[in-house]
Amino acid sequence: PAHGHSLNCVTMNNEEIAEKAVDYFYRLGHRKIGYLHSSMNTGNFRARMQGYLNALNRLGLEQPENGIYALTPSMAGSYKEMSKLLEDGTELPPALLADNDMIALGCSRALKDQGCQLPDDCSIVGIDDISFSSICSPPLTSVRIPCKDLGAQAIQLLHYKLEHPDTAPTKILLDGELIVRGSAAVPAASNN
Repeated sequence: PAHGHSLNCVTMNNEEIAEKAVDYFYRLGHRKIGYLHSSMNTGNFRARMQGYLNALNRLGLEQPENGIYALTPSMAGSYKEMSKLLEDGTELPPALLADNDMIALGCSRALKDQGCQLPDDCSIVGIDDISFSSICSPPLTSVRIPCKDLGAQAIQLLHYKLEHPDTAPTKILLDGELIVRGSAAVPAASNN
């Protein structure tokens, strides 16, 4: 939601959605968790990165040195840019959270093309749970955004505000659901 503005709004709780993914990595045993951040500067992506940083702080984890990678938020763009990083010898943390599934999928493909075994060598979690995430190899663990619930809540809020126009502005934040698939695993002993 827009901070400092008195607006009615229904949106996803981006900070907590990203924190949920970091918590999942932590439960698996990962202590070095990097971030695949969108190079497109939007409120959603800023909030997701803030959630990543909040979770690291809450869990007492250090942000890996050079552990945030700015990538185009598309499969093709993130594939190309991650391929270049890998060709240049960039050493990635063993766990990576992506701003969205498109970035996660592009990076997963770049890693596999460079001989990385997912999730054994590197675990990846995305956000959005787009339909392709369930059929890629390995299937992508992702935080599902409740799009239908967002729409339903917005309609209910609009209806309420039409009937009660003098009520204070309302902000509704919806959490996501972690969908565990095959792209994240317990870290190898050397990666922990």
